[in-house]
Amino acid sequence: MNLLSGIVSLVRGARASSVGDDIDQLQADRQATQAALRGSSERRRALMLSDAPDDQIAAIDKVIDGYHLTLERLELKEVVLIAQMQRAARQ
Repeated sequence: MNLLSGIVSLVRGARASSVGDDIDQLQADRQATQAALRGSSERRRALMLSDAPDDQIAAIDKVIDGYHLTLERLELKEVVLIAQMQRAARQ
């Protein structure tokens, strides 16, 4: 399930797993994405320092942009999960 459909499912209350499990998964996904982003950023820096061709740098930029989008989606999902936790705490 992609992140956006996961958000929609959360909003509709269709997720069977507990919110705590979802938050644990979100944190793991965030850590993995951040690690991949760091690695790609280091690779980009190395390409820049070696005066690599623009097409190589553009390719790594595309990968980095994908990691940024994933982090944004995770932030949106986190907002939904926090709201769910707050609703559950009030019940």
